[in-house]
Amino acid sequence: MLRSFLCFLLLVAGTSSAALLDVPNARPKVSKDWTPALDLVWQGIKARNIQPWTTGLVHRPKSETPGDAVSEGQGYGMMVALFAGDQTTFNSIWAATEKFMWNGSCLVWRRNSTGGNSGDGGAATDADQDVAAMLILADSLVKAKVWTGYSLPNGGPTYAVRAQTMLNTIWGTMVEQRNGEYHLRPGDGWGGYGSLNPGYYTPAFYRIYKDFDSNAGHNWMALIDQAYRTLEAADVNDLGLTPDWCNGAGALLPSGPGYNAFDQGHSMYKDAIRTLWRIGTDAIWFNEPRAKSFLTKSANFLLSKGGASTANFYQMDGQLVDANAQFVFNGGALTRPRREHSPLTIAMWAAGAMGAENMTLAESLSVEMGKYYTPGANYFGRATDAAGEDTLHNEDYFDQFLAWWGVSLMAGAYSDIRYDIANPPPPPLATHKLNKANADNDLFVSWSGRTLQVRCNLLNQPGATLYVTDLRGHRLQMNSLPQSGIIAIEVRSGKERVSRLVRIN
Repeated sequence: MLRSFLCFLLLVAGTSSAALLDVPNARPKVSKDWTPALDLVWQGIKARNIQPWTTGLVHRPKSETPGDAVSEGQGYGMMVALFAGDQTTFNSIWAATEKFMWNGSCLVWRRNSTGGNSGDGGAATDADQDVAAMLILADSLVKAKVWTGYSLPNGGPTYAVRAQTMLNTIWGTMVEQRNGEYHLRPGDGWGGYGSLNPGYYTPAFYRIYKDFDSNAGHNWMALIDQAYRTLEAADVNDLGLTPDWCNGAGALLPSGPGYNAFDQGHSMYKDAIRTLWRIGTDAIWFNEPRAKSFLTKSANFLLSKGGASTANFYQMDGQLVDANAQFVFNGGALTRPRREHSPLTIAMWAAGAMGAENMTLAESLSVEMGKYYTPGANYFGRATDAAGEDTLHNEDYFDQFLAWWGVSLMAGAYSDIRYDIANPPPPPLATHKLNKANADNDLFVSWSGRTLQVRCNLLNQPGATLYVTDLRGHRLQMNSLPQSGIIAIEVRSGKERVSRLVRIN
């Protein structure tokens, strides 16, 4: 019986960038090879956000108080350093974070340009949860002998010891238990059911916490369940959108209580846009159906607005944010429109498309992102642009990091490395020889009569191997292919790879 198939896209990966973390995985990726850009932009982030200051912290060059450093940035910096395979910078950012921000139980959320007291106390939950997750992943790399062991100077803790301390604090002061529900507070000891920031929800990290945490009383799975209930409740128009701020029942607040209070927290603006990336991570890393359901609605919404060219910030009714609203930054010296079609918004919608497994939309968003990246540049954005998306109007901080996350998901470079280490790509299922008259490396796949047929010129090369896996890298046998869904076909020869995602109906 002939089974029909639909090839979503051709995935061609050349020699991978040496700067990106070298832990093989079988994650989906778009056709464009984004690894050189990811490498260069990371070098640019270091040059713009770390090296001009003496602290070693990740600084914000154009914030409302230019040059300050926030704990969020340290989490972002450690995250990029980890997935870029840069342990030296990872360690230096962590050491600086401990020196200037660690108060004994959590991170003080902001410091001035010299690392001193900025008058701001308390923690921002997203930062602490990001740092804790990256320390756990770093510990996994050490145990796998990918990275070398490291402790903070002067007898300080290891990655694992500090991670456990942070998990204790996150659960103790940043999770509110209320009537059998568990709500993620936006800070240590404030907010909760009455004031929530959905853009902080990162269920994939809570699953990592659960596996690592030595305290069985920390109910991370309950926190995940509540996060999805709140997201679903907040999506009142069933569009796959979420507001910057809401309460535990998903209702909008009278005003935005946090650092970013644009539109009273009622729009999917710079806080909530991160939901597409954070929830997308849970869909891709852990195959979470609730994440996929939410992101499928998000992808369908964007397609209904016109697709990749309409990636932007939206109100909860599906309308664009106010065209006249202005974002003021760089100490009040610069403005840009709040309505923003930019590397930031394109990348976040791309993260959502990847999580929804809508590879057609992801591919179009990759093409759109290409319009905002000049090959060889160390930043995402345009050198000049009358629409205000040029380097002058880049924040040189938030926009670059969020663009990096979305692009890294499109590149298959942002992955659960614990899983990848424990489940490396499977051994070869077969090796085929082809007529060398086939001059190109295109991969041709067909399924007929219970037989998988693969043709690819790379298979002529010595040691060439063929892999058949699901999207999480599980080996598939010919007698156990799924009745429907997407499988990955990949041919490798040395560092050359050619792959294809195939939908089997």
